[in-house]
Amino acid sequence: MPVPKKTVFFAVAAVAVLILLLLFALRGPQRNSDFVQQDFTDRAKPALSQPAAPVPASTAGQAAHTETTSAREVSLIPFKGYDLDGKPLDVEACIGKQPVMLVFWATWCPTCKEEIPYINSLVRQFAERGMAFFGVNVGQNDTYKRAKAFAVKYGMQYPTYFDQSSAISMRYGVRGLPTVVIADKKGIVRYYGFSAPQISEAIFQELTKD
Repeated sequence: MPVPKKTVFFAVAAVAVLILLLLFALRGPQRNSDFVQQDFTDRAKPALSQPAAPVPASTAGQAAHTETTSAREVSLIPFKGYDLDGKPLDVEACIGKQPVMLVFWATWCPTCKEEIPYINSLVRQFAERGMAFFGVNVGQNDTYKRAKAFAVKYGMQYPTYFDQSSAISMRYGVRGLPTVVIADKKGIVRYYGFSAPQISEAIFQELTKD
């Protein structure tokens, strides 16, 4: 009995999808060193690859945000509350004092888990030198208990806010996970992307300028 053409088509399509997913998994997260200013409303993105040499973002992970417009300063959106251990968390208190990295994540996001060791390495490298790191669980299809267990299991070395209503995530225009936001000491956003970027010493010094 011949196999229906529709069945063959779907079988081939399923194999193709599996191959693409395997290739993506093997490729792993791509580190981008391009620092940008990001407007959370219209995604305007003038790129700042190095402190004095603007170049466009080039990595695949940033392909959805490559529109270049006139420079426009976008400030970090402050919020405060309590982390997963019940300790006070205040992003606004950091503005004007230290650069900030925000990491939006969820327990069901495999790439979020893969990013943790690298972000932990940034914490070890820069936290003692004045950079603040905060995680934000987006709250969608997640629970406080599950988020806390996840953070403990995978050894997150940065405090996390559980965004139960997703209000903070929506204000930051989060559309994919993980989303990483980096602001300089003045609270001006310099990076917005889908993975944590490389932070060279030169870039760190630029982030900490008065």
